[in-house]
Amino acid sequence: MKSSFLKAFIVYAYSFVLLFVFNGLLMNLMFKAGTSPLIAKLVTYMISPVFLFFSYQFSLKRFGGFKDEKLLTKAWLYHFVPFVVISFALSWFIVALFKGSPLGMFLFMNLEILIVFVTFKFSYEKVLKR
Repeated sequence: MKSSFLKAFIVYAYSFVLLFVFNGLLMNLMFKAGTSPLIAKLVTYMISPVFLFFSYQFSLKRFGGFKDEKLLTKAWLYHFVPFVVISFALSWFIVALFKGSPLGMFLFMNLEILIVFVTFKFSYEKVLKR
């Protein structure tokens, strides 16, 4: 693995963690303002893919040296679609296994970063490395 790939992934992973923090703060503020939980979740579900898309493009343009927007969009889809599917399956499994335990949340967050890495590497090798 080249150091440019690792730098791009680290930037993307940090942005992913920042997105979790931002979404948590946003949902907390919306709950305090009296917004329904459904609306709060929908807002975070709309913000997350857009933020992750631009973060993915930024990290690979800046540290990976890729300039082709169309290719980066295709690579992001190769990353994001499997990530969402695996992530939802993992969340259902963790919730069923730990039922709201802090250990469950800890495991979920760490496994999410692992899933981000695997799908990021998959998209990099299948689309961008060619």
